[in-house]
Amino acid sequence: MKRLQMLTRIIKDRKISMIIHIALILLIISCQPKNNSEALEGDMMEEPEDATVTSTLRDNNGNELAMIFNNTEGTVQISFEGETIEMETQNPASGIWYKNDNYELRGKNEEIELTKDGTIIFKIE
Repeated sequence: MKRLQMLTRIIKDRKISMIIHIALILLIISCQPKNNSEALEGDMMEEPEDATVTSTLRDNNGNELAMIFNNTEGTVQISFEGETIEMETQNPASGIWYKNDNYELRGKNEEIELTKDGTIIFKIE
């Protein structure tokens, strides 16, 4: 009877020991930093050689507004009614907002507005 009790105790101790070892192994494995060097290389974006976006819009009156956005420099160059105008970003919370001493270009979603000295000269709603 004593042998049976001792054998049962040894088996229980081994089960507990094995459970503790498995738990420790899982804990150690889960705390190890993952080797994501390959994933990180694929996730990192390289700076594009030409970080410009070009867009041309036409309003209801047939006026054409051509825009070249330079996202690296934070500028836009627009062509409107034969004039070429350069403006700097004003860092809006959303949408676009560029201006210089005379002109201001604002937009969000499908709306855009160009003003000269406070007067709207181009608008798309």
